[in-house]
Amino acid sequence: MKKTNKYIYLFSCCFLVQGSTQSIICDVQRKNYEIIPNTLFEILNNLTTERNLDNLRKAYSDIEDLEVFDSYIEFLLEEEFIFIDDSLHDRFPTIDLSYDSPNLISNAIFEIGGNTSVELLRKNVKLLDKMRCESVELRFHDHYFEKDYENVLPIFQSTGIRSIRLIINYFDFPLNFFKDLGRKYKRIRELYVCADTKIQEYESPYFPVIQLAHKKVSSIFCGCISDFYFSPELKNFTESHHYNSCLHKKIAIDVSGNIKNCPSMSQAFGNIKNTTLETTLQDPDFKKYWNLSKDKIEVCKDCEFRYICTDCRAYTERTSSNNDGLDISKPLKCGYNPYTGEWDEWSKNPIKQKAIEYYGLSEFVEK
Repeated sequence: MKKTNKYIYLFSCCFLVQGSTQSIICDVQRKNYEIIPNTLFEILNNLTTERNLDNLRKAYSDIEDLEVFDSYIEFLLEEEFIFIDDSLHDRFPTIDLSYDSPNLISNAIFEIGGNTSVELLRKNVKLLDKMRCESVELRFHDHYFEKDYENVLPIFQSTGIRSIRLIINYFDFPLNFFKDLGRKYKRIRELYVCADTKIQEYESPYFPVIQLAHKKVSSIFCGCISDFYFSPELKNFTESHHYNSCLHKKIAIDVSGNIKNCPSMSQAFGNIKNTTLETTLQDPDFKKYWNLSKDKIEVCKDCEFRYICTDCRAYTERTSSNNDGLDISKPLKCGYNPYTGEWDEWSKNPIKQKAIEYYGLSEFVEK
């Protein structure tokens, strides 16, 4: 075969992440990813030292069938992860994966119930706005959504908080309820409805309406790890390289008004009735998990999904801690095994049963 000068380039928006048994290519521009074998990871990872297509093809033929190599190239071109050029150059620099943010707090969770007055909520939303918070999740317990949403949602209208996620309990929604809700409150980005039986599908042109298979809103449903929650976009990808993908720059107020890293975590840093969010933010213990990236968590550090996945420090397998006493165990509610490349039902894993009992989740996992 006549030698040609063809050179392979991985698009700058496409990143390789190696796992124990397989890898992924993450396209942060198109916000998607593809699972690839580790042999293909090695080929692409070595492009900095060898880009010539013929040389790569020859090197691969020494260990594998050339048809496999050619199928790799065809797949990469079809998915537009690579392009082939006639010259060797460095005109396409890699994207800087450093992460910085002007937000003191980037996201917050409010649980709304009997101990959360509208006035206290309004006061703390103003403080979050000063901290340049971008997004808020509102969890309405019991029937407080029906009762209070018209008092709560207007609080955000004149703030810099641009994204609101709602988690509510099912009730008999009027016709066009979600359509009217989205038209009136344009900052709503997602709405989750808790109902343990199948409800009719509701739609809104403004945001997705998603049913959660839970009887009612509760903190114990936090921490579920699934490919449904994967986020292959640049902000999350870069932040996950350096910080905890769940708790970094997050603050939460649980249904009793306690200030926490997450409503599901046991440690509280005061109550909004007598402690300000600003005071909490100055407590060094409040930020102790912020820098705990997936690269520092057992099992997760060997997973190919670690930079697009979320994390949970509220519910873990409770098997490991680091020198600072931080829990670095795998999230309890993750059923993925990076050493086999398989997903299983996490609650059935015998290794997890002791932790399930410790957290009092036995009734939850039986459902």
